[in-house]
Amino acid sequence: MLLLAAILAAGLIPRAPSSESLTILGRADQLASDIRYAQMLAMTTTTNPALTARRGYCIRLTTSTYAIQEGYDAVTPANNCITAVAHPAALQQPLQLCSGCMTLTNLPNNYVQFDGLGIPYSAAATALAANATIQLIDGGITKTITISAVTGRVVVQ
Repeated sequence: MLLLAAILAAGLIPRAPSSESLTILGRADQLASDIRYAQMLAMTTTTNPALTARRGYCIRLTTSTYAIQEGYDAVTPANNCITAVAHPAALQQPLQLCSGCMTLTNLPNNYVQFDGLGIPYSAAATALAANATIQLIDGGITKTITISAVTGRVVVQ
């Protein structure tokens, strides 16, 4: 019995993820969930989902933090991704992910907004031209969050 336990332990130890990979995976999953949350808010609170001039909610990013915010509204165009929204887990925003671990691709304004149909935008009237990616790098481990330009689907790889 002891021999069987030793064989099982020896087989599992090399496959156990490092603490760094769990940390970066957890951060990537949290950010992806919050992006999906902003998209869901836009899809469920916009009064007319077909009204593309209104981008209900967005995620504003830096190289270390992000925040969920209310986005562009046709009535007040100056209100572009600046009004804070309560985090669903009551976390203090902006959320600190790391120290300079994020790089953004195809998000020239450092935010992504969603309209009532869940379609992502990189500016108030500019739909994403290509998939946006957010890369988290920490301790030599990389996780990539991809936002589909067409559907807004969010995937962690």
